[in-house]
Amino acid sequence: MRDLVLSKFLKDLGFKSVSEVSMLSGESRQTLDDWYKNDTRRFKNAVSGAILKKQFELTEKLNNL
Repeated sequence: MRDLVLSKFLKDLGFKSVSEVSMLSGESRQTLDDWYKNDTRRFKNAVSGAILKKQFELTEKLNNL
């Protein structure tokens, strides 16, 4: 159940999956899941970093048009 909540939360933020956040943040899926359950501060930092990295990548694509 918690995995579905995490997955929906990340999809609401615009990510395709937990794997995408894992790739962008450099943290494993298991680590993200553990942080989501037990250490929300670290989880929020990892997701914030992934958001910034995704924003940077999208800005780069836009600038290359």
